[in-house]
Amino acid sequence: GPDRDAVVSKALQAICNYLDGLPSDGFCEEGPSYAFVCLRSMAYAGAALDAMGYPHGLWSAPGLAAMADAWEGVHLDGQRVANFADAGPVHAF
Repeated sequence: GPDRDAVVSKALQAICNYLDGLPSDGFCEEGPSYAFVCLRSMAYAGAALDAMGYPHGLWSAPGLAAMADAWEGVHLDGQRVANFADAGPVHAF
């Protein structure tokens, strides 16, 4: 209904604002733990929008692709990540 459409529109705009504010390399200065939570949240948001049939451009958003590439850059092996900012040497997924 119209209330759901308004909420989805505002949420999608907030997500786009976040993605637009990321540096071009996709790194999150808060560290890998924060970046992983954000990346996972983007995946949940995109899946929810897909399930509700709302068109969106998250899957092709440059910011989302940059975040995924950045995560690959700090994820070392298993639960080990490069530790800077909020990250210890082991990350609990």
